[in-house]
Amino acid sequence: MLSYFRRIATRAEELGNHRRKYLHGIERWGQLLIDRLEESGRFDRVHLRRRAQDVSYEMDCVLQSGRDPDERLGLLGCYFALQFLLINIRSIDMLRLNVTEGERRISVYRDFLRRTGDDYSRLIREYIRRLLRIFLSGGPRPEFLVCAVGTRIHQDDVDLGIIDDGSPAREALNQAIGRMATEMLRWASAPDFYLSEHVGGRGYTVSIDEYARRLDERILDFVSVTEILGAQPLVGSRRLFERFEREIHDRYYYRPEVLSREHEGYLRGLLGEINSLLWWPQARNTIAPKQDLLRPVTAILWAYRTMLGIRDVGTWKALSRISSALRRNREQFRRLERSYTFVETVRHLYQQFAAQEEEIDLGDADTRANLQQVAEAMGYEDTGVVAAWEHLLVHYHEHVRVGRTMVRGLMPAVARHVRRCTVFAPIVRRRLVERRAGHAPRENFAEAILRAHEYFSGIKYWADLLEAMEDPDQPLLDVLVEDIESLDADRRRRVIDGFADWASQTFVTALHLLALIGRRRRDPRFRRLFEQLNDAFLSRLTGGPDEIRRFATVFVHNPAMVHEYLTLADDDDRRRFQEVLSGPVYGEELALWRERLRTLTGIHVHGSHYFRNAVGRVCAERPEFLLQLGELDVLDKIATGQLAEAMRLSSPASQKKALGTYYDVEFVRAGLATFAGHPPAEVDAAFSTVCDHYLENLFDICKSELDREQGRRILTHDRLGLFVSGGHARGRAFQDDWDLILLLFAETDELLDYSNRIAARMNREIARRGLMPQYHFADRFGRYVTPRHELERLLEPARDEVFVEMCQLLGARMIVGSGRTAAEFHDRILERLIFSERDFFIDAAVREMRSRHAFREAKGGWDADTDIKECHGGLRDLELLMLMWKVHDRALDPISEGFWGTLIERHPEHRAAFEALHDASQFLNRLRDVYRLTVAPVNRFDPAELGRVARLMGFADGPDEEASRRVADEFTRQRRVVIENCERLITALRG
Repeated sequence: MLSYFRRIATRAEELGNHRRKYLHGIERWGQLLIDRLEESGRFDRVHLRRRAQDVSYEMDCVLQSGRDPDERLGLLGCYFALQFLLINIRSIDMLRLNVTEGERRISVYRDFLRRTGDDYSRLIREYIRRLLRIFLSGGPRPEFLVCAVGTRIHQDDVDLGIIDDGSPAREALNQAIGRMATEMLRWASAPDFYLSEHVGGRGYTVSIDEYARRLDERILDFVSVTEILGAQPLVGSRRLFERFEREIHDRYYYRPEVLSREHEGYLRGLLGEINSLLWWPQARNTIAPKQDLLRPVTAILWAYRTMLGIRDVGTWKALSRISSALRRNREQFRRLERSYTFVETVRHLYQQFAAQEEEIDLGDADTRANLQQVAEAMGYEDTGVVAAWEHLLVHYHEHVRVGRTMVRGLMPAVARHVRRCTVFAPIVRRRLVERRAGHAPRENFAEAILRAHEYFSGIKYWADLLEAMEDPDQPLLDVLVEDIESLDADRRRRVIDGFADWASQTFVTALHLLALIGRRRRDPRFRRLFEQLNDAFLSRLTGGPDEIRRFATVFVHNPAMVHEYLTLADDDDRRRFQEVLSGPVYGEELALWRERLRTLTGIHVHGSHYFRNAVGRVCAERPEFLLQLGELDVLDKIATGQLAEAMRLSSPASQKKALGTYYDVEFVRAGLATFAGHPPAEVDAAFSTVCDHYLENLFDICKSELDREQGRRILTHDRLGLFVSGGHARGRAFQDDWDLILLLFAETDELLDYSNRIAARMNREIARRGLMPQYHFADRFGRYVTPRHELERLLEPARDEVFVEMCQLLGARMIVGSGRTAAEFHDRILERLIFSERDFFIDAAVREMRSRHAFREAKGGWDADTDIKECHGGLRDLELLMLMWKVHDRALDPISEGFWGTLIERHPEHRAAFEALHDASQFLNRLRDVYRLTVAPVNRFDPAELGRVARLMGFADGPDEEASRRVADEFTRQRRVVIENCERLITALRG
């Protein structure tokens, strides 16, 4: 680098590598620039090492010093590069000088951004003027206008809109613009002609007439409209710009006397854009200032500008004008302005120090070093072990949070404005009036809506129409369905295709509309329309990354809507939807949310009604929990939090609701763990603990609720015990009923009545979880609670008629009660009435097994029996065998999977048999669990449904039919293992 420019080069080293192109240009042309200025006597008129005060004059001096056109372009570009670097270096120096702590810091950032934006805009404007003066010299030229249509502070590119008069001379202008673009790419920021490309002009230029024709045909996307409204003249005809404002700008500003499709469409586009940005969660390991806040703020400000008729282009000036017009919202706009200013400062400085990228990777060491530069420039310092950039990030996320909250708060007013000025309102009103009056419609409502929508193609915000259809006070949805039904087959097909095309442009609208129709599917007309529209919608999907992201966005925003849609769809359409989600995606964040959505979809595709109902209960109470599906650890933390919440709440009704959600979340978690192939023993142990917590806390809540209603506490004096029996007692997950035993070790009528009322309240809550509470002793005594003395009379003497009750008690496990209660249960019930009748119990158990086997084999044959529990060699045989050995050993251990280990320790001579039975038990229980989760909560399986089970049990290597056969063969083999070893161990018991 020339010594004359070394100081600039040294200072520019702290800027990002993308600034090196400016240094390379200075290195090539700097000495010639000095020489030519000295030769022409203009050296003292041009600032080469300081920011210019009069850029226009100095650029003219540079051009006048060049000897030929190419040299003049090189000298001008070199001068631009010098001033560009000086603007940014000096602005950062001023920021460092002025930044202070406290409230004033934001005003310093604002002044920094506005001053830098003004300086950069002035520099780029004068550069473009000189370039076009050179390239358009001589020959005819049209009347034209070059406008800056982007944000003034953004230097990564230069957004330009070129307007001309449409005359034949535009060819010369297009050639000049092309040469200008090449020169800018060489020396300045790259020009972007997005507006011209999307309006559909010829080359770089578009005439006002071409704009008008395009807008008459169909809507422009909101990005193009924002560029139109934000246009700032740089070079060219002022008269043309004034005409552009009258004929094009004015279409987008609200006028109460007319319904403007352009105004409505722009607002709908902005609301759709804001929703898509706010619905998608912020990335965990990156920040993206534009995505996080700047785009939502820009969109909401343009919405309010067009609603209020505010034509100021500058962001801060517009904020001030809007705040003055809406005094009620002044504080919202003040907070919005602070957040916007902070985040825009971070973005601008990062692009100065690092790279012109929108996404900042926080996991990269170089990125963190660049953020440290940003933080220090903004006045942050290291504090102890906390680096300045970490302080900055805390404030960044806070400003993003506040800014997004303010944007959300400002959106409803825009939505209400759209409802007032929509062109769809007259169509809706007219059709509803006709229906109330009983008149034949002048036009079919569905066809009229589709015709009106043609202009708005691509728009994603239609919440107002959907809310109108959901409104119970007006039968708009009925009108839609009736009018579609009234059409002949061809017209109906065209209408359904039209709505499917509409739905494919906006998935949130698609799922919402389908849900509205599907909720009324008991009406054949609604069911038919749902099926046809859903089929047409799914047929248009390709499974591309953009579609997957859009579905994931809807899921993140409204998981309940996605769940409802999947609930309404049939099995085939659920599979089609799942297939759409199977395509490739890019980016960790999208992959994460896609997988969570696929988990929900997988439950609907592969899960039974039993499992889906549990997901539905979670969705009804806390739909946001569905966003964590697949994250088993997170679901566990959520459930634990719900349990804590249940204990914190003061209202018994709220406590029971929170406790129910705790159970449902844990049930879903256990089901997903089973789907994921976790060992059955692990799933059973974890969920058994959940069931115990649920019952224990439910008992306490119902007891406290009853005490509160009665106005006094009734003390049970440790005389009441709640026991579970059956599968729950054995620690088995996914039971569809709970065997409950309430024993009262006292003989007072008050305690008996009190305990029965607690049980009645518990029953209602348990039933809400999709469980059937079973009280076997209620059939004997006519009440939920059994006094001990009545139970003793029932069981004495031991006989076949009470064998089932003996099994219930022998397999019981206490959930609520004291040590005194447990001791009485052991001494007075188990020891005295069951263990003492060991021989009778073992003989009765064997008789039950033999008679059941004979009955079932006579009924259908050994091979045809598919009842996992009751068949010969099934779970009931294993349960009875364990009970026999428990009585034989007078064991206190519950007969869970761990009991096999206890038996092995006590009877090592039978290790092989007990181990074989343990393995068989694991298989049979897993088969039953998976069948309940994927098909139905029953014990008897349908061989035709085993294909759904095989995949989760590791048997799905081949076709479904072959996999089903392998599962059935393994079931038969394990039954034989149970039969053989049960016989051996029964013989050992009775020997």
